[in-house]
Amino acid sequence: LGCVLYEMLVGEPPYPGNSAQAVLGKIIQGAPVSAREIRPSVPPNVDAAIRKALEKLPADRFRSAEAFAEALANPAFEAPTSGAGAGTASSRGASVPRTLLVGAAVGLLLGVAGFLAGRAATPEPAPREARFAAPIPDGIASVGACCGPGLAVSPDGEWLVYVAVTEKGTVLYRRRVSELDDEPMAGTEGASSPFFSPDGRFVGFHADGRIRRIPLAGGPSVPIAEVERIDGGSWGDNDVIVFTTAGEPGANLWTVPAAGGEPRPVPIETDTRRMYPWMLPGGTGALARIGTGSDSPIVAIDLESGAEDTVGVAGRAAFASGHLVTTVDGTLLAQPFDPERRRALGPAVAVLDGVASMGPEVGAFGLSREGTLVYVAGSDVGESTLVIEDAEGSEVAFTSEFRIGWPEFSPSGRRLAVSGRFGDGASLAEPAAIWLWDRDQRTRQLLVPNANEPVWTPDGRWIAFGRSEGERRSVIYQVPTDGSAAAESLFAPDFDVRPESWTPDGAHLVFIGIPTGQWDIGILDPATGDVRWLAQEEAQELSPAVSPDGRWVAYESNRSGQSEVYVRALDGSGGITQVSAEGGTDPRWSPSGSALYYAPPAPFAARTPLVRAEMTLDGAPRVVDRADGPVVGTDWWAAWAVGSGDGDFAFVRSAEGREGESRSSFVWVLGWPEIVRGQSGGR
Repeated sequence: LGCVLYEMLVGEPPYPGNSAQAVLGKIIQGAPVSAREIRPSVPPNVDAAIRKALEKLPADRFRSAEAFAEALANPAFEAPTSGAGAGTASSRGASVPRTLLVGAAVGLLLGVAGFLAGRAATPEPAPREARFAAPIPDGIASVGACCGPGLAVSPDGEWLVYVAVTEKGTVLYRRRVSELDDEPMAGTEGASSPFFSPDGRFVGFHADGRIRRIPLAGGPSVPIAEVERIDGGSWGDNDVIVFTTAGEPGANLWTVPAAGGEPRPVPIETDTRRMYPWMLPGGTGALARIGTGSDSPIVAIDLESGAEDTVGVAGRAAFASGHLVTTVDGTLLAQPFDPERRRALGPAVAVLDGVASMGPEVGAFGLSREGTLVYVAGSDVGESTLVIEDAEGSEVAFTSEFRIGWPEFSPSGRRLAVSGRFGDGASLAEPAAIWLWDRDQRTRQLLVPNANEPVWTPDGRWIAFGRSEGERRSVIYQVPTDGSAAAESLFAPDFDVRPESWTPDGAHLVFIGIPTGQWDIGILDPATGDVRWLAQEEAQELSPAVSPDGRWVAYESNRSGQSEVYVRALDGSGGITQVSAEGGTDPRWSPSGSALYYAPPAPFAARTPLVRAEMTLDGAPRVVDRADGPVVGTDWWAAWAVGSGDGDFAFVRSAEGREGESRSSFVWVLGWPEIVRGQSGGR
């Protein structure tokens, strides 16, 4: 009430600030205010009453609104010194109507809301560090989806925008620091990689094969550039957006005017992937990660010349409040940094632990220029459980403190190959390895390090797998499943390739590669090295799976504008049959080949029912019926498999997806540079 009266008399709040945390900092650190110093016409008793109402300690303020009103009406009132007790005004003062008191109480509520909004825009000292947690709302399975960072904080620290994964797909949500509720942003369906404009009025994001922008306050989205997929973007002070493309060969760091236009590649010498860019002040330079591991180099790049300076090693980097901020294995580090000379000015300090990951070592955090940090609390690695289902029910195979993926049944169904990290000494700094789980012996055995995406040969004697190597993102190796020999190279062209499915006779490996700018389906003859491309269209094709009889291949394609599941003859003859009706990804054949399982449009949502499409394959394939298949408790697409027997499934369940367990939360840290100063001894 004292704040409201002060502003009514002076014309501005007693503690002006351009953000909530700046206001809080001034309340904590600021000297006592006086309306009379700014407006000498304010009566002394009114000024004294306001100063008493604004005392820091509750015991030093008025005991009631009535006492405050009496002091305002008493010309003889004088405020005691701080800490002297809550004296009352003289009873000789004129009485105050109850309607005034009620109106003042209403004004108090409005005044608090206004002063938290920080209506005056004057430079403020950094506030003291403060933290609070906000749970992720019900109905949101997880935060973040492929590709790139999944949350962003507005430059003034007032707003959080994040990618929410729901049963209907992904959509951007927004939340204000001073409000209690999160709300979806209409027009952002299918969104990923959000980022703010420098003035905080717009949010950039990717959806429907385009980089877009939308007003934070609401309104239609506007396309900026046509780009199939991105690994993050950032909006510079010069109204230029820097972004990295995903799943494409060649230079993948680009810039485009925020108003729209033709993207321009940054002239970088090598084709190694640059990921998760963050614009530096001025808009002429950016931070980015090189490669796909948590121990990848972090570079500062001149966007005109392409010149790079290595500034650290981490999973992701950002710049704010004069610091280079990085994440490594769930720990957030801050280091004094000169963005113009692109070099560190001192040692890194650990700010906090427990930052979750949103993808391949992508730290789930956002920063503002005003000193606000928001992160998703949780382990950066994330506990995962491999679950096997059959006709007799479900069983837990094993639990790992790290995320695991790509479970694949052996032809006999007795063993499973899975990619992940295990053991007390494991960390995200190490590449994933392929392990074998024996269902009968209940043992887990390391097969090959630095490997993922296992694919069994039909006789069960070999596993083909993907491996990152040098400047290539992925090449294909194979290794005997009995561990009798080391892995050997199977296919290593000058573009990215990934193994997907063997033909039933073991003579050919179906894979995906990007020889022409998007993922296409290839068929490799390992004996000769010859490759036949099944289709090289403008569309992107993923997840091919050969039918048990070897005649057909099911796959995912965006040829219609969204991902759908299709079937065509493996020899390339005949037409193409669309299997999914309203979106679908990642098809798998049933053991008999009479049905296809695939994930619905929200494959990242926890506990998603698969779709079972009954098929007739005589002549042209045709869908006979569709129904809900098993419910897989997973939150990402490469985490389920169909076994060799009817009703056999395997899936990876994350800790967040388990019923009855606590959900992750957003943690807001106001004034995080104060933590850095404390950890570094005040330097």
